[in-house]
Amino acid sequence: MEDTIRRFSPLAGIAFVLMIPIGFAIEGGTPATDDPAAEIQQFYLDNDAKVIVGAFFIMMAAVALLVFGAALRDRIADAGARLLASVAFGGTIFGASAIAADSALRFSLAESADKLDAASLHSIFALFNTFFYPIHAGVAVFVAATSLAALDSKMLPTWLSGIGVLAAVLLLVPVAAVTLTGLLIGMVWVLITSILLFRRGAPSVAD
Repeated sequence: MEDTIRRFSPLAGIAFVLMIPIGFAIEGGTPATDDPAAEIQQFYLDNDAKVIVGAFFIMMAAVALLVFGAALRDRIADAGARLLASVAFGGTIFGASAIAADSALRFSLAESADKLDAASLHSIFALFNTFFYPIHAGVAVFVAATSLAALDSKMLPTWLSGIGVLAAVLLLVPVAAVTLTGLLIGMVWVLITSILLFRRGAPSVAD
């Protein structure tokens, strides 16, 4: 059973990449922070069910990221870079926790829209709408640690490691447009890395 899990665990990266846009698409476009509080409240009153379902998929993305992080930790450790393996897994824990918090804020907005006044709901929404940076920081750590480990071990192609380092740098720049670009590049990195590691297979536990 352990060998089977190790073999297929890199595919969790694909699940992570897919769950995020699915959750966003179900939820639909949200208001802006500077929109009137009453308008924001009305959005969540009208779309509470969609927001809750979208939040579920975002939460599942967090779970998938943890599994993918565990797969990366094993592959990096197998390549001999045990410290970077720990750093990479720590990054996935950090990122997954931030994604889970983001999902909880979405759920809270949908559930509280008919219980809180517009001003109170707007305060929660303002926090939610600027909560991207912890997610990006966690993703940056695990992408950078994996890419740096791969440069020595050749676990990944050199060009892919370079893309990963670039994504990590952009993710840490506290400018929305730049960090969003980094996130998109990072998601492409996760997708390609997931496919490559799955096709390459993993050493058995007995090895």
